[in-house]
Amino acid sequence: MTVLDGPMWSLRVEGKRVSIVLQGAPLPGSAEMSELVIHLPWVDFPFDFREGIERFRHHRGEADSLEVTVDARVLLDWLHRVSGGRLGGTANDDTLVLSGRTRHGARYTVRARIIADPEGDDDDQEPTLTLSLYQVRVYGLVADPWPVLAGRVIDLLPKELVVERSLTTARLRLVRPALAWALSALGWKLPEVRHLRARGVELRQGRLVARFVRAGGDAGPWLTLESMEDGGVRSSFERFVEDLELKRHHGQVDRLLAQRQIREALAEVYRALDGPPRPGFLAERLVGICASQPILYDEGERVCRELLRLTPNYEPALCGLASIALGRGRREETAVQLERLASVLTGPTDREDATAADLSVAELLRRAAPDEARAALERVLERSPDHEEALEALIAMSEGEGDLRVTLPLYKRLLFAARSASRTRDAGLRLARHAIERRQPEDARIFLRVVLETSPNDLEALLALAEVESTSGDDLEAARILDGALRAAPAGDGAVVVPVIERLATIALERLGDPGRARRVLWRAVDLATLDDAAALALGRLALQAAEPSLAERYLEAIPPDHASWAEAQSVRAEAALARGQAAEARQALAAALMADPSNRAALDLIERCAPEPSQRERLIHRLSVAAAKVSGASERARVLARVGALYESLGLGFDAIGPYEAALDQAPDSPEAVSIASHLIPLYATFGMWRKHQDLCRLRLTRHEEPEERVALLVRLGRVALMELSDPEQARPFLEEAARLAPRHLEALELLRATLESLERGIALVGVLLRLESVHPDDETRNAVRIRLGEAGQARATLGRLPAALADDPHVAALRRRAGLPGDDGPQGRGHQGQRDADAPGPDDDYGEALRLADRGELDAALAVLEGLLERHPGHVPAAELRGLLAEQPPALLRTERGPSRSPVVDHHPPRAAAPPVPPPIRAAGSQPSAQPAVERPAPSRPSTADLEPALTGPTEAAAPPANPPAGGSLDSAPPPGDAAPRHPQPRLPTSAAAETLATKAREADALETSMSEADAALERGDPAAALAALDHALDVDADFVPALELRVRVLRTLPDRRAHAQAIERLLDNVFDADRAADLLRELGLLLADHLDDPGGALERWRRYLFWRPRDAEIFERVAARLIERGELLDLAELYEREGESWEDEAPAEGGAPEISRRAATALTKAVALYEQAGRPALAVAAAERATSASPGDPEIMEVYARTLAAAERLGEARVVVEALAPMLLDGPHKDELLALVD
Repeated sequence: MTVLDGPMWSLRVEGKRVSIVLQGAPLPGSAEMSELVIHLPWVDFPFDFREGIERFRHHRGEADSLEVTVDARVLLDWLHRVSGGRLGGTANDDTLVLSGRTRHGARYTVRARIIADPEGDDDDQEPTLTLSLYQVRVYGLVADPWPVLAGRVIDLLPKELVVERSLTTARLRLVRPALAWALSALGWKLPEVRHLRARGVELRQGRLVARFVRAGGDAGPWLTLESMEDGGVRSSFERFVEDLELKRHHGQVDRLLAQRQIREALAEVYRALDGPPRPGFLAERLVGICASQPILYDEGERVCRELLRLTPNYEPALCGLASIALGRGRREETAVQLERLASVLTGPTDREDATAADLSVAELLRRAAPDEARAALERVLERSPDHEEALEALIAMSEGEGDLRVTLPLYKRLLFAARSASRTRDAGLRLARHAIERRQPEDARIFLRVVLETSPNDLEALLALAEVESTSGDDLEAARILDGALRAAPAGDGAVVVPVIERLATIALERLGDPGRARRVLWRAVDLATLDDAAALALGRLALQAAEPSLAERYLEAIPPDHASWAEAQSVRAEAALARGQAAEARQALAAALMADPSNRAALDLIERCAPEPSQRERLIHRLSVAAAKVSGASERARVLARVGALYESLGLGFDAIGPYEAALDQAPDSPEAVSIASHLIPLYATFGMWRKHQDLCRLRLTRHEEPEERVALLVRLGRVALMELSDPEQARPFLEEAARLAPRHLEALELLRATLESLERGIALVGVLLRLESVHPDDETRNAVRIRLGEAGQARATLGRLPAALADDPHVAALRRRAGLPGDDGPQGRGHQGQRDADAPGPDDDYGEALRLADRGELDAALAVLEGLLERHPGHVPAAELRGLLAEQPPALLRTERGPSRSPVVDHHPPRAAAPPVPPPIRAAGSQPSAQPAVERPAPSRPSTADLEPALTGPTEAAAPPANPPAGGSLDSAPPPGDAAPRHPQPRLPTSAAAETLATKAREADALETSMSEADAALERGDPAAALAALDHALDVDADFVPALELRVRVLRTLPDRRAHAQAIERLLDNVFDADRAADLLRELGLLLADHLDDPGGALERWRRYLFWRPRDAEIFERVAARLIERGELLDLAELYEREGESWEDEAPAEGGAPEISRRAATALTKAVALYEQAGRPALAVAAAERATSASPGDPEIMEVYARTLAAAERLGEARVVVEALAPMLLDGPHKDELLALVD
């Protein structure tokens, strides 16, 4: 056996009969010659096999058998291609079911079967096959009889294969063409085929197999109807046989229809009918003729209904009724008949017919009943999940409804199901665009790769894939893709080449930083004949960007002077001339650009570069001023006038620039240039003191800015000018408050707002601004000044403690501390100041710790030397002074035991104090130190008790008389004479010093506080509040600001009827509480006592106003304060409280919305403030509050109306008109709306 180029040859010997067998020879269109057996009748035996079968190559044999195989899918794809996409189909049960569409969109199906033609062709002595088309069903309106559609299928067949044809049948020759194709390529002669006869054609596993055998040879059993199983296959084959037989008996009908002799064909059908029409060949022909001719619609309906009476659900009759109804314009009836037909076609062989019916229903009902149309399409997808037309139709409906959640999955199904390249491309590109929009480059890359598999050179897909790679950061890959697209594109096709070159040059310049590569790419398109003007301009700009001005000029030469982009091209030419250093050419090109279009942006931006001399600019000012009057568009005119203003400014003529700038802004207040014009005009107003215009322009720009950063800059400018230039703090306050709200850390806004509130004497609001300044200001000196100011504003206890020790000697600070009753007011040596110094200076503590360690080891002289040096540098270091005094007074024996050196009991109670403040003095003359520590219940482990200090602090039993002048160390006893050493046993008692007395007093105070609090607790447990109050009074005598005692005293007095004592206790506790929530509770309670029990409404009002600053949403207290303020006529203070309430609601509202009721409450509170400000005659404050209300609840018609009326009352009609225009669509027509519109006219 020999193998030659794929087909397999073999030699078959049966007795003395020798045959050559060829298997697997390829044929066109993926067909295959499965087997060819050639008999060699002239071979004599014996013969030499060693020469091989190639020696028979040039000898003619006789064909014994032939088998040809064709892939049915390939055949159907070929039909789809040659029909222009109008014909397709499936292979099912030995039948090809073809589905097609006419030029007018009507769908139809037709079945095709190929059988053997046993008669053959006597002329050519070649066996033939018969193609029969039958069972034509139409699901729309056609103008030709239905069998004509079958004839159009035969028209698509190659003419050389068709031996003879009628309207619905054709005889085909395959043997000679197949043998010629296969054997001529192998170099073998064609065998004789006159003895071959067609045995049959079967459709097996998607492949059509045609068999031809020698006449009289054994070809296997024949297929008969009796051998078929009963079911769909048998009934289908019976119908085919019946149709084939009737076509042979009544072939005249099809011949007349082929000749378009419709009347004669109809008469032939009626002559052939034997009685009323019955289902079958003649009935189908009758329905097909009547349904296509409007004059026969009535007859067609009669025939169809008669057929349905005989055979319910007869498919050709239902198709005929649907077609006739559509021809008469009854689309709904057509849909009903087609839905009925689709419900009948449920067999496995009817899938294509049911699909065509449902697709026709969907097209009919798409606009009238989209839900029913969608249901029909979904039925199609149930039968064929990858049906392209159904997916396309569903996608179109979903896109029309804007439902991307449904559309995108359908696109994905279509992308991977589509067999046509166009559908694959459309679906892939749509999915890729969506993925790019969603910033999903991986998905976009997958979709585009699928598109490029079917269309490797698709320009749009390549550009999109390059964009994806570039967006993902792989610019080299993007450039590689574009290089490939450029090589694959036709060199002279500008529509394909230019977009690739433009994108590739852009990536090279902007992403890769490779101007050389960009220049090489750009030179490839310079001589394109099909280069349009827009592309030439774009490529010229890129060439200029690539530092190739000469190339840019060559591109621009293609743009004629009468083109719309001539001015833009001349601007680029001017820039190219400047790049080459040709200023005169640049001015010439610029003049041409301005003459063509004075408002051309690029040309206007080049003026300063092309005209550097003042004289040149002066001439341009005149030329542009004249040209501006001739420009038609307001925005374009504004652009020219703005450039005139800029030229004036460049010449140092700022005052002259104001006029053109104002004219430009009047022409186009909402144009893109308006922001730039205002940014020039506002500083000019400030330079020349035109403050009213300055404020008006800033307010106007404020209405057009939504971003916080832009608004803050304008608000601060408005506030600064109002405060410093116009001396109008009321006008400045709303601007600065909004700026501080939008930018809480903006220092200038906070400082200006502080100055404004101080000018207006708004103490409550001022405290909040000062607290924010203290937190955010970077300068220590400014923060200290703010703390002092807070102390002056009544926040001394909370803020003065945060001042550094360096300011403790300041007389003003000392006065504030004395006024607030704070410690440390007895001079710089006071313990309160010294404690702060200790905290700020860690150096003295190091020396103090060293002295303690030396004293522990018994090295008293060294410890005293360290303490002396420390006190020389820091004379106010109290612990060091105390320790020095104690060590100087003790004899050495007390610091040792028999076991050697040990810790002194005095030293034990002086640990290092690097972080802890010094112990406060026991007695304070001008107030007491506030305490934030918990109530004294048990002594702290490190605090010395009186008993612990007794041996060291009590004086000697037999002490000598004190000297007249005590030593500097503070001892009240003189040292013993050197010769009178004290005996070792018993030990003498230590002398008493001032430092020791301080420690003893402190210990006694702690013991007294603990004892008094214990007695108070015990008295309360016994139910004796009087005894508890007495014990608490004793504790407060020891420490007047002991917070636990004050708290317990307030609790006890709540149970007693003495309301005045209760109020005094709360007042006293308030001075020592620093927690805001606790202070608010106490203020509320104190206000209720003063108002309801002590008949002091003024005192209650003052406490409640402080309380509402922290809790403005307390409805009960707010109502009482509001009534009192209205009674006293203090409307501004009440408005301020309403604003504070609105701020509290705004603070609670989420940043992204989601709580409209909270925003509504904030806006309601602010509108109440608006009414009060208007009643008090403060329109600027009213406008600011109303603007805040609209920001709190945007889009609320009621709030917008309040804002509009407030603006109108403040005579700011322009801004009011903008608000009313936005509000008008929300109002019902009527007197109220007319009155509001008239308000701003």
